[in-house]
Amino acid sequence: MNLKRILVVITDEETGKLAETTLQLDGYSVIRVTDALNALEYARLNKPDLVIVDIDMPRMEGLTLNRRIRHDREIHFVPIIMLTSARTHPEDRIAGLKLGADDYLLKPFVPQDLSIKVSRLIIRGEEHRAFSPLTRLPGNYALEAEITKRIESRKPFAACYFDLDDFRQFNDHYGYEQGDRVLRFLSMIISGAQNQWGNKGDFLAHLGGDDFVLVTAQDKVKAVCDQVIHEFNHIIPDYYEEHDRKSGFITVLSRKGESRKFPLMTISVAVAPNESSSIKHYAQLLDILNEMKHYAKKQPGSVWVKDRRQQTITKE
Repeated sequence: MNLKRILVVITDEETGKLAETTLQLDGYSVIRVTDALNALEYARLNKPDLVIVDIDMPRMEGLTLNRRIRHDREIHFVPIIMLTSARTHPEDRIAGLKLGADDYLLKPFVPQDLSIKVSRLIIRGEEHRAFSPLTRLPGNYALEAEITKRIESRKPFAACYFDLDDFRQFNDHYGYEQGDRVLRFLSMIISGAQNQWGNKGDFLAHLGGDDFVLVTAQDKVKAVCDQVIHEFNHIIPDYYEEHDRKSGFITVLSRKGESRKFPLMTISVAVAPNESSSIKHYAQLLDILNEMKHYAKKQPGSVWVKDRRQQTITKE
């Protein structure tokens, strides 16, 4: 069973250590950082199950970190607990809740109070993530249950992980509203390919952001992936403005203020077949899919790749 991951962002050593020890004793995996900028980057890369933020932070104070998390498409759903002190102005506490914090805890805190708040918010977060509010598809927990059921049945299946290339840059350039349109479009074409080529019992999940996973029969993979790639490549230029379509790229400013060019989006698909019941648990499947995804993203254009022991590359 995977431990729930909690990101603790506290500058004070004593308070941070108390929070870390309390949560570890409760059975959580805890990562503690003291800098909000590093915390934001960690959250984007690792998608913790909950974040605890001290309202007073160097470089980027707690309220700003709170707002940045809530406005980030990849981690906006993560529950947040604010730590405040008796000296914290009530208006700041209210501002934190308005910016999206789910709860707050007064310092110095009683460990039991922290445990109760964390447990409650993680349960609520799991309920919220059962379905994607954008696509209405099942999420992470439903996918894990489906994969576990299939592994235990010992029947062959294949998991197809769909991921967009340069989607974050598209979001930065065109905004989240247009990015959401792209995600709904992607959901639609995967569902369409599944309905046309897949089986009745196939399972499609939206893990958040631009990550989708389809569980289907091994002999359906090629037809499904080929159709998704074909339709994506044909239609995705319509989501760009005319001058970007003609030039074949968009220009985006990096966080350092540097101008960079990014091509029109492509799609990478990683496929992990469970032949001869070789995959024994969900985490093992995710490791294979991540390995294949990284390999796919190194290839030019839109591609789908299968586990390297029986590798297939198809592109347009």
